[in-house]
Amino acid sequence: MHASRMIVCECGIAKGPEQLKQSLADCGAQVAHSFSLITGVAATMSPEALKRFFAKYPNAKVLPDRRRQIPPKPFSPDDWKEVAGPADTLPTSPLQPEMSPLALSLMKVEDVHALGITGEGVRVCVIDSGIDFAHPDLQNIALVGPNGKPLAADFTETDLTDTLGHGTAVAGCIAAQARQIYTIRDEVSGKPVAFSRIKGMAPGVQIMTAKVFDTRVPSGYDSSIIAALEWAAENGAHIVNMSLGGTTLPNDGSDPLAQAVTALRERGILVVVSAGNEGGGIGTLKSPGSSPGALTVGASTSYRSFSEMGFLAEPGLWTADQLATFSSLGPSADGRIKPEILAPGAYDWGLAPTEGSEEGQNYQLFGGTSQAAPLMAGVAALIYQAFYKARGRFPTPDELVRIACSTADDLGLPAHMQGAGRANALRAVQAVLGQTQALTVSQPHPAIALPGQDVPFTIDVTNVGTESMAVPVKGVTFESLKGLSHSFQGEITTAQANIDIPFNVAGGIDLMHISLDWPSEQHGPSSPRLMVAVYDPKGRFVNYQRPSISGDVELGKSVDAWIARPAAGRWTARVTLRLGVRDTVQPFTLSMRAYRRTTWNWVSGDSGTLSLAPGETRQLAFRLRVPDGTPAGTHAGHLMVGTTAVPVPVVVPIALNRGQGTFAGSFQHGYQGDWGNGDWIYHALPVPEGARSLIASIQWPDVDNALEFYLVDPAGVTVQGRSNSMDIMDDGDTDVRGGQIVQANPQPGTWRLALHSFAFSGRGQPEPYTGNIELAGELVSPRTIQMRVGPGEQAPMALYVRNPGLMPLTVEPMVQTAEPKLSWQPVESQIKTGVDAGGKAHGEGQATVATVQVPYGAKQVGIMLTWDQPDTTISVSMYDSVAQSDRATMTSSQGQAMVMCSDPVPGEWQIMAGVQSAGVEAKTVNLKGAVFLVAPQPLSDVTADTVTVQPGASAVLPLTVKMPEATDSLEGRIVVVSTRGDRMGDLMFRIQADDLGSGSARAQVAATRK
Repeated sequence: MHASRMIVCECGIAKGPEQLKQSLADCGAQVAHSFSLITGVAATMSPEALKRFFAKYPNAKVLPDRRRQIPPKPFSPDDWKEVAGPADTLPTSPLQPEMSPLALSLMKVEDVHALGITGEGVRVCVIDSGIDFAHPDLQNIALVGPNGKPLAADFTETDLTDTLGHGTAVAGCIAAQARQIYTIRDEVSGKPVAFSRIKGMAPGVQIMTAKVFDTRVPSGYDSSIIAALEWAAENGAHIVNMSLGGTTLPNDGSDPLAQAVTALRERGILVVVSAGNEGGGIGTLKSPGSSPGALTVGASTSYRSFSEMGFLAEPGLWTADQLATFSSLGPSADGRIKPEILAPGAYDWGLAPTEGSEEGQNYQLFGGTSQAAPLMAGVAALIYQAFYKARGRFPTPDELVRIACSTADDLGLPAHMQGAGRANALRAVQAVLGQTQALTVSQPHPAIALPGQDVPFTIDVTNVGTESMAVPVKGVTFESLKGLSHSFQGEITTAQANIDIPFNVAGGIDLMHISLDWPSEQHGPSSPRLMVAVYDPKGRFVNYQRPSISGDVELGKSVDAWIARPAAGRWTARVTLRLGVRDTVQPFTLSMRAYRRTTWNWVSGDSGTLSLAPGETRQLAFRLRVPDGTPAGTHAGHLMVGTTAVPVPVVVPIALNRGQGTFAGSFQHGYQGDWGNGDWIYHALPVPEGARSLIASIQWPDVDNALEFYLVDPAGVTVQGRSNSMDIMDDGDTDVRGGQIVQANPQPGTWRLALHSFAFSGRGQPEPYTGNIELAGELVSPRTIQMRVGPGEQAPMALYVRNPGLMPLTVEPMVQTAEPKLSWQPVESQIKTGVDAGGKAHGEGQATVATVQVPYGAKQVGIMLTWDQPDTTISVSMYDSVAQSDRATMTSSQGQAMVMCSDPVPGEWQIMAGVQSAGVEAKTVNLKGAVFLVAPQPLSDVTADTVTVQPGASAVLPLTVKMPEATDSLEGRIVVVSTRGDRMGDLMFRIQADDLGSGSARAQVAATRK
């Protein structure tokens, strides 16, 4: 079997990377790379090497070499079927082509170029799918290496060809030269609809590229991306752009790639990262965008391209500067405001590789946060050059972020949506050059405070202008205007697939939320999917959202859009039935909720007016008082320092009074085809020293809404989870509307409750939830028994189990080894191929390879597989015991794959393989490999029963353990669990023979805890 990739971290098995490498080599592993940004190495291991390593080092921290992805394309022309075709009048001519992207105008970049600032002298590394430097608009922009060729490195083990076209588009956003005139054609008729040139934000920069994605091989590995970051640093990059990411739990910047980004920033290199295209739920931020070291960029709108392509009924009826509905939002799990800034990302023209494209068609409709990030990276390059011109050095990443965020245009959106606002290149450059009255403000970190507490903040404010400034300071937030909100119930059918719904927007509304919900019992590709588009009183297209295009399962029953600063008047919402079976009749509810931006009464201190002399820096001290009754969660508003919107986050933990507390909130967004969708809400829970048990529960009213509930320890390990999502996945129905987790012996420190809205019924939103916390005493206590036990005889024991909860618990003991050990189980399976052109497997095109019972304390679970037809692409996925989500997946056409998960959630895991190759003839593919598990192993010859413990009661749990033959001792651990998976207690035991020859022994359950 081929070797498989993983990242091995230093964790007590070695004193340094060299010793770690030697330990791996001794087990037969091959070290591919020793990292300098994080402590660890990338290695490849054969099954034999992996067995030897885990057998020798069962507590080693081995992480799967996770694959990241380029954010999914958030747009398809199929969204706009209802528009007849391209407009009769072309908006541009070949003699006067428009300059694209529109971001050049929105962010005032063309004005910066007029000042002679083009990014000259700045080196930008694009970590992506490669770059076509032969493209007419990318020629002569590459940083040249010692060999006279563009400085580029391939980390995919293929070549430098951009097979995806993504890296070329990203490079164009930064540095396209506007040499070529592009004829934009309608995709259906082929008629010309517009003419355009494409120009990057910083056409004077030098570009280097590190290729980490390729369509021909599995790619996008963490190890490759981290190595690419190191390569960028070694080759003198000033700025790195990464339009990539993946969902992590918890999303706090602690995963290896996020740590590497932070380390690179500490070396003085700015890393610009896309937020992700999994919006618009809160907490949907992707990693490494969650890294504290990343300048994370979300997407704003610029819909001129829709007008050019004839998607709109009349040319010119479009708007810009709203939040793109697909843009992933913060905050991070630990309360940091992400994204920090917005840039246009919906949508515009970008470059495409010349190879394989039709003559004159080497362009593409580009968008997403994949576009927003490089546009921001180009603006950063402009600021770098201006800073060097003014001060003779480049700014530090912290200085750059401060300048960019302080000069951004406030779009009037909440902090977790816009950060500081949409970037404004001219304001930033003029501030650096001292050409305008401007100030820069440092960005505060999250504070933690309970209701009733005051939180002090201090931020630095600098007047970078040439005249004195008197700057008003005030806190602002949003409040609901319930009297101005309203809803409409309607019905849409296959025969009438578009319905226009007018509604009035009153004056004084600063923000409105348009949501569309539709109840349906259908799930899957043919289930009804509705879209909403919003038009202002002038008939201009403002924003829209559609359900994401997913595979066989589609659980999304709601879409929404946020509209900032809506004009008063008569608006229109267009509801469209995008998919559905024949003769569909689908009821829906359209709601409009209104908000007003108002004074944030939490703020006190130096609010009022701040006077600053030219060049003066002053500390602005203010306080936030968290009002009594404030619910737990991350709360944020803006401190307006002049026109600068400074996000201020406060994490309110769950308050405990005598070990008890409550929490509450609501979910606004449900599953839309990817595990990262929906809302991710994190609650902080401080657990003091001495707590012996933690009981957390959650309830919600709608039984057909699916929620996930995870408990994350202070080290970031997800120790338990609950969900009713499997019921929804199976048949769209469930009778569960709550969950409870019991965790014995919780470590002291800040725990997190991660709540995820997995699916909505479509009967309306938001979905409220309430929860309870109790820190209780011992739930399991030992009963010491002494008796005469001979070798080979049964040693009886007994435990007392207490249930302080509100529902009966059926409990049982798991008797295990004291330390984790490796188990290795060979598996064989078959898949019968034969798939249609769409790549959907027919019946037997997938197989359950294995099911694995993962116990508490497991370190690793995984599978290594080979198959006898390497040309067949097969995806191997592991579905956890909570969400049944394939968060650990490997797709390979090389005849082998390895999938693994470290610190897995306990419970039954399912491992599946499915054919991905489209058009493959019918044949049988033989799979062979092994499932491995590093975990405490069950002891043999244990007799135990289950016991039901009523609420508020205790019960005795008896068990017996057989004393092995010809041994003088037996040690192990007893973990008492409920049949629902609650961890009630964790105790060690030891059976010691007093005199082996006399055939007597003493059995004792010790009160020591692990």
